[in-house]
Amino acid sequence: MKNLLQWILDRASERSTWIGLIGIATSAGIGISPVQAEAITTVGIGLAGAVMAFTADTPH
Repeated sequence: MKNLLQWILDRASERSTWIGLIGIATSAGIGISPVQAEAITTVGIGLAGAVMAFTADTPH
């Protein structure tokens, strides 16, 4: 259990995890009006840009 929690915490500190989650949330708007889809896409792109701008690049 401790290893799983540590793995989750490790992933939560990675930029790619947040970008991926934003992408998944943004694409979940299937079956809505075009205006709503455009708004969701705009917010998703804005959030992804904010994550990329305000988090450090870390070499692996």
